[in-house]
Amino acid sequence: MGDNILYEALEQFRPAATVLSFDLKDPRYLGLAARDWLISHSEPADLNIYLEDDLVIHDPLLPEKFLWIAKQSNHSCVLFPHRYELIQSLELPTRLYIDGPSNHDDITSWHQPLESAASGRFCGRELLTFDVPSNPHSGFFALSRQQTDYLACNDLAIEGFVGPLETAATHTVGRFFKLLKPALNCREFLTLEHAHPSYLGYLFPFN
Repeated sequence: MGDNILYEALEQFRPAATVLSFDLKDPRYLGLAARDWLISHSEPADLNIYLEDDLVIHDPLLPEKFLWIAKQSNHSCVLFPHRYELIQSLELPTRLYIDGPSNHDDITSWHQPLESAASGRFCGRELLTFDVPSNPHSGFFALSRQQTDYLACNDLAIEGFVGPLETAATHTVGRFFKLLKPALNCREFLTLEHAHPSYLGYLFPFN
């Protein structure tokens, strides 16, 4: 936004990446501006991804997994990943999963948690179970072309879930589609690394 752009870093991705600039009075609304650009694109892709800038994708099959859920649900469901931070300790597991249970009373009008809401086999593998999670937020969404076209025909909220960033990433989709996450025992099926380890402080408060 404005002059706050890491041009030297972005140059490494040209011509694959295009830099867009937004003139905003409040930088907290950058996520909403990016969401609006993505949803209003005149030629959406087969898969359209919004993600916050501290997330890292390691899974090469990630696009196929989102499209699989969309097609299996006739484009009525959107799959959200589990986010984790890496723990550098020999005494603890290697990952801290950060999207634990939540109790947001303000989401009950558009999101009703439900365990074991769906199940299926991705590429013929073991049976997977999916929940409508108590905490739907992942800082991320991925929409099929059909889902993106549908959102483009509707008014998108600028508030409604925590703050502007959470509204952009979660409320945008949750108002119109059922949100799913892999059940905890299937969490490794779909993950993203949260590369800004802000939650590790709860484990190591004095480091």
